[in-house]
Amino acid sequence: MNYDIISQIGIGVFGSTAFLLVTAERKKLQKLGVFFGLCSNPFWWMMVFVHDQYYTIPIHALYTFGWLKKAYHLFIKK
Repeated sequence: MNYDIISQIGIGVFGSTAFLLVTAERKKLQKLGVFFGLCSNPFWWMMVFVHDQYYTIPIHALYTFGWLKKAYHLFIKK
């Protein structure tokens, strides 16, 4: 299995699970969604370097910032 397939599977599994959980009504599921979202993040960065898509770095940085912001609001700021 090469890095391309691994990163696509990681993005698909972790990213879609994160989206479903973070849109749930219960805070506990939202927190779990943030965890899955942050777990999908390395796979996004892997895609940048596997395909030399350096022009997408601002998008991935924004994606990372969004998950960290949601984590801050759910875990730290109450």
